Amino acid sequence: MNKVDLLFIVDVTGSMGGFISQAQQKMQSMLESLTSQFGIDLLVGLSLYRDHPPQDSSFVTVVLDLMSVDKVKSQISKIGVDGGGDTPEAVIDGIIDGVNGMSWRDGSKRIAFLIGDAPAHGMVCNESCCQCGSTWGHAVTAAEDHRVSVYSILLSNDNEARDNFKLISNFTGGFLVEGKDAMDAILDTLKSEFDDINLDSKILEMLSGGKDEKAICDMLKIDREQLSESRSRIAQFAVY
Repeated sequence: MNKVDLLFIVDVTGSMGGFISQAQQKMQSMLESLTSQFGIDLLVGLSLYRDHPPQDSSFVTVVLDLMSVDKVKSQISKIGVDGGGDTPEAVIDGIIDGVNGMSWRDGSKRIAFLIGDAPAHGMVCNESCCQCGSTWGHAVTAAEDHRVSVYSILLSNDNEARDNFKLISNFTGGFLVEGKDAMDAILDTLKSEFDDINLDSKILEMLSGGKDEKAICDMLKIDREQLSESRSRIAQFAVY
C-alpha cells in the first residue's frame, strides 16, 4: 500500500531554456521534501520529449525507467534543452512512451507530472494527430491502461498549451496548474496523496488484524466518513 511510482514527463526543447533550471530545482526539492516527510517506497522515472523530424533530429523521446530517488536526482541534474523547431512539440509521444516505458509495480500508486511550455502536435489547429499517428485519445488510453493520473504543470502563457494540458489531465484524474507557484501547488497535492496512502496502510493493517470500525476510528482519531473513504481507496487497489 505504501508504494508510489512517479513519472516526470518533461519538455526539453529550446523554448524551455528559461524554465528548465527552475524546473530541475523544483523537481529535486520536491523529491527531497517527500522522502524526508513520508515513509513511502518511492521510485521515479523520466520521459523527456522534443519533436519529430524535420523540426528536430536529435530525438523524439528519451525514457528512463523507474529508479531510486538518489539515482533520478542525478539524472535530473543532467537534463539539457535544445531544438524543437516549430511551436508544438511531441507531448503526446512523451506521455505514451513514458507511461508505456515504466516498469510499474503491482499495487503502486501511479502519478505522472507533465511539465512544459508548448502545445502538443495533434492537438493544435489543422492537426488531427501527431506525426507519429497518435492522438491525445491514445495518450489518455495509455495512462488509463496503466492507472496513471497525469498532473500538468504549464510554464508559459500559451493558450493552446493550456487547453491541451488541461484536457489530458482532466481525462486521467489529474488537473492543470500554472504560474510561478505551480510546482509548489503540485507538492501540496502529493503530500495530500501520501497522507492518504499512510492512512490507508494503517487501516488495512488494522482490518487485517481483526479490528472493528469503532476501534479503528478511536485509535486513529478519524470519523466514519474518513474510514469509509479509505476503505474505498483500499478496494480500488485490491482490484489490481
